[in-house]
Amino acid sequence: RTKIDFMGEDTREARAARAATDEFLALLDALGDAADDAPLGATSVSLDLSHIGLAVDGGGGTGARLAREHLAEIAAAADARG
Repeated sequence: RTKIDFMGEDTREARAARAATDEFLALLDALGDAADDAPLGATSVSLDLSHIGLAVDGGGGTGARLAREHLAEIAAAADARG
């Protein structure tokens, strides 16, 4: 069983939240490629919503929207990679 934590929180700029989201997507790509060679078993990736946008604008409407969009993108990528 493997658990991967890419730690970060309270990202207050949209650009930094996008960069964190891109890091998660790259990690999922790498995990997907590794799974082609050997089964990953019970692997999980965890994140903090404030790392991917929730803290932008103090957690108001913009931050909540950004976090939802980024989370949906990450979840879709994880689902596509199994």
